[in-house]
Amino acid sequence: MKYLFFFFLFSFLYSQENYLVKIGNNEIYTPEFLNIYNKNRTDNDSLINSSEIDEYLDLFINFKLKVIEAESLGMDTLASFKKELAGYRNQLSKSYLNDTEVTKDLLQEAYERMKYEINASHILVSIDPTSSAEDTLKALKKINKIKDEFINGNSFEKLALKYSDDPSVSKNNGNLGYFSALRMLYSFESAAYNTPIGQVSDPVRTSYGYHLLKVNDKRKTRGDVKVSHIMIVNDKKSKSDSLAKEKIFEIYSLLSEGEDFSELAKKYSDDKKSGSRGGELDWFGVTNKVNMYETFSDASFDLVNIGDVSKPIKTPAGWHIIKLLQKKDLPPYSEIESTLKSRVEKDSRSQKSRNALIKRCKDFYDFREYKKHLKTFYELDSEKILKAKEPKELLITNDKKLFSLTYNNQNKNFTLNDFSVFLMNFKNSFRNKENSSTIIDELYRMFIEQSIINFENNNLESRYSEFAMLMDEYHDGILLFDLMNEMVWSKAVNDTVGLNSFYSSLVNSNPSDNFFHPERVVIKVYETYDEKTHKKLIKQVNRGFDDEYLISRFNKDSNLNLKIYEEVIPIIESANIKETYNDSSKYYLNILKDTLEKSIKELDSIKGLVISEYQNLLEKEWLSKLKEKYKISINYDILKLIKENKIDQINQESNDEEIKIPEFFGTFSNAYKNAVKMLGSSKKTYFKWKGNIYTTE
Repeated sequence: MKYLFFFFLFSFLYSQENYLVKIGNNEIYTPEFLNIYNKNRTDNDSLINSSEIDEYLDLFINFKLKVIEAESLGMDTLASFKKELAGYRNQLSKSYLNDTEVTKDLLQEAYERMKYEINASHILVSIDPTSSAEDTLKALKKINKIKDEFINGNSFEKLALKYSDDPSVSKNNGNLGYFSALRMLYSFESAAYNTPIGQVSDPVRTSYGYHLLKVNDKRKTRGDVKVSHIMIVNDKKSKSDSLAKEKIFEIYSLLSEGEDFSELAKKYSDDKKSGSRGGELDWFGVTNKVNMYETFSDASFDLVNIGDVSKPIKTPAGWHIIKLLQKKDLPPYSEIESTLKSRVEKDSRSQKSRNALIKRCKDFYDFREYKKHLKTFYELDSEKILKAKEPKELLITNDKKLFSLTYNNQNKNFTLNDFSVFLMNFKNSFRNKENSSTIIDELYRMFIEQSIINFENNNLESRYSEFAMLMDEYHDGILLFDLMNEMVWSKAVNDTVGLNSFYSSLVNSNPSDNFFHPERVVIKVYETYDEKTHKKLIKQVNRGFDDEYLISRFNKDSNLNLKIYEEVIPIIESANIKETYNDSSKYYLNILKDTLEKSIKELDSIKGLVISEYQNLLEKEWLSKLKEKYKISINYDILKLIKENKIDQINQESNDEEIKIPEFFGTFSNAYKNAVKMLGSSKKTYFKWKGNIYTTE
C-alpha cells in the first residue's frame, strides 16, 4: 500500500490532545468511537452521516460513563466478572488457535468425502505409539512383506486371517463394511478414499499400528434415515435363536393384520429405551455419529416409502422389524457447516490444522531450539520418573533453555525446569515402558506444541486487532450489564416505596391512556352450545327469570349447557345493549349490566410498564450524577473532521515509493504506548493501527 502523508493533519490529529473525548482522566480516541459507530449503523454507506454523529456521540459518552464508573467501583476486579470474561475469551480464542485456511480445506474435504461410502478390508500390524525406532521398523517391514504376498497373488482375506492383529478378523475376514468420512482415523480414511477399487494401499500408520487397506467398493452416500424398530434379543441361556425368531415373526403377523407398530413396540420390544417411544430411534447415516450394524442399516435404507415396514432381520443384537419414519439426502454444505466444523475439531484430522498453526507461530515468533540440552532427560530411568513427587526430583534445578520464542523484541525462554513441570503430568506414560527415550521425545513434542499455543493465546489481543476489539466489547458489555442491573434494573423492581411514589406522580402528570381505563361497560354473558338451547334461553330471559333458575333449568343433565359470567368491554354506543351472536361453535347472549367511568389503572395491572418508566427515570438521574462526577471534554476540532469525512485523508494512496510502516495491535492506547516505546516520539515517526496511519508525537 502506498500512502500520501498529510503532515499537518498528523500533527493536528495526534498531538498531545489527540483524543476525541476525555471523561475524567480517561482519553477515548477516534478509532474506538468510529468502530462502535460503524457497527451500529443500519446503512452500508461508507461515508459518515454527519447529522447523526452528535446524537450517537451522546449515546457513546453515556455508555463510556457507565463503564468508567463500574471500573472505579472495582467491578472489573471481582472474581465473578473475571470468570465470565474468561469464559467469553475462551470461546472466542478457539477460532484463532487453529489455521483457518487449513480448517476450511478440511471441512470441504470432509464434505466431499461424505458424498461417497467406501467398503474396505484391512490388515493390522499393531504397534504401540511409543515403540522404539527398532520395533517400528520391524513392524513396517512386516506390513510391506504382507503387501508383497498380496501382489504375488495371495488372497487379501486369507492374509488378513493369517497376519492381522485386529481381534475382529476372525468374524469379518478383515472387512470393515461401508463407512464414510469422519468414521475412521484421518490417515486411515484418507488411504481408503485415495485408493482405487480393487487395489491395496501403501502401509498406513495410525495410533494402532500399520495398516494395509484393500478398497472393495465405492458407492454414493445414502444420506440419513430415521426409523422405529421392534427388537427381540436372543435367549442368553440358549445357543439357538429359535425362540427369538419365532416371537419376532409372531409380531410381524400381528402387524400384517393391521395392528399398530408403535403399540406393539411399547408392548413387546426388548429395547426398552426406544420401546417407550414406540420404537423410535435417533437419526443415523452420513451426517450422524450413531453406528448401526450393517444389516440393520442396509434394511433401513432399503425401505422406500414413509411407513414401509421391513421383514424380520437378524443382527448380532437379535431380531428386528424396522419401520421407515423419515429419509433425507446429504444436505448442502451451508446447512451442515457448523455441525461439520464441530466434528472436524474433535476428529484426528484437526491435528493437521494444529500443525499448520504451530508452523506459522514458529516462523512468526522466531522459534529457536536447543535440543541438545534434552539429553539430561534421556539419562533418567522410568523408575525415577515414576517415583518423583515434584519436578525438582527429576533433575538438579537447571534453567538451561530448550527453545525460545521472540515477540516485540522480547525473548521468552522455555527451560529444562519448565519441561520437568510438564513431564510430571504424564508420569504414568513411563509405567511398564522400557523405551523411555521415545516417550521423552513424544512428550517434548507435546510440550513444544502446548507452549507455543499458550504463548499465541496470551498474545491474541496484541496480535489481532479484531480480537482485541471484541474483548474490549465483552469487557465493557459485562460491566455495563452488571452496573445497570445494580443501579437501574433491579433497583426499580425491588424499590417498592419508590415505585409506588413514582406511579402516583406518573398518573397525575401523564394523561396517557396507558395509565387509565377508558369508559367501559359491564355485560352479562349467557353462553350455550346449540341454537335450540340458545333460543329457549332468550325466551326465558325475556320473561325475567333470574340466573339461579336458568342454571337449574338448562343444566339438569350437564353443567356445560349454559354458562353465565361477566365481562368488561369498551363502551358501546347503544346504552341498552342486548345482542345475540354465534361463532360457529357457541352461542352468546350479551346484556348490559353497568357503565364504568374513566379510571386510573391499578399498579399491578400495568406494573411492567411503570417499572420500565421508573427505570428510565433512575437511569436519567444516575447519568446526571455521573456527568457531575466526571468532567467531560470533547475535542470539537477532531469531531469536525469526523463529520466532514476527512479522517481517511491520512490513508490516501500516492504514487510514491511504498513505505514500510510497523503495525501495532490491541486498544489504541496500548498500540500508541508500544509504538512510542519502540519507535520514539516524533511527528515523523509513523505506525499503523487498524488499517490507519498515525504519528507517535
